[in-house]
Amino acid sequence: MLRVALCIAMAGYAVSGMAQEPTTPKPKPMPPTAEELEEFAKLAEPGPEHKRLASLAGKWSVAMRPSGKKDAAAIAVGGGEAKSILGDRFLDVAFKVEKGPLKGENRYTLGFDRRHSEYTITAADTTGTYAVTARGKPDAKKLDQIVMHGTDNDPVMKRMNLEKKFQFVLRFVGEDEFSVEIVFVDTRTKEHKAIPFATFVFKREAA
Repeated sequence: MLRVALCIAMAGYAVSGMAQEPTTPKPKPMPPTAEELEEFAKLAEPGPEHKRLASLAGKWSVAMRPSGKKDAAAIAVGGGEAKSILGDRFLDVAFKVEKGPLKGENRYTLGFDRRHSEYTITAADTTGTYAVTARGKPDAKKLDQIVMHGTDNDPVMKRMNLEKKFQFVLRFVGEDEFSVEIVFVDTRTKEHKAIPFATFVFKREAA
């Protein structure tokens, strides 16, 4: 009986203590200053990174090669067009692979988020009904290569207790060539080993 009474008393003490515990007041929301508003407006305008992406606008021939093999023969070919959109804030790359194992239509939308100084990509194709996104900061040591990292809540991978991770690697080869490499990440390994999959090589078509 005493044991039950003690339990009840201790429970009551705990509840009353919780009720009397002071709460930390939430900070009041502060409106942005005039200087901050001016900075936000600047970040909303295209910068040099957007100009670099816009330089890739035009019509392109496309060849898909296995990653890691520079001299490998193309296993898929096609063509497409890149257009600067939304006031030169994004580059919309629409291309079609006419034959090969990844035959179909693709759309990559490339951008640069000035708020976080990160390149971004949204990718979709006719192999699915969803799009994936990735982002990454430029590397000062490799200015012509942008590695963007992404994840996707894939039901099949989730059922296998695995996480879907990937990379898109954008390479600026020259005025008339650029490439986008797809790299998958093996989340089964401790070091999350990168598995290069395929590279789309874009070469500018003659005017």
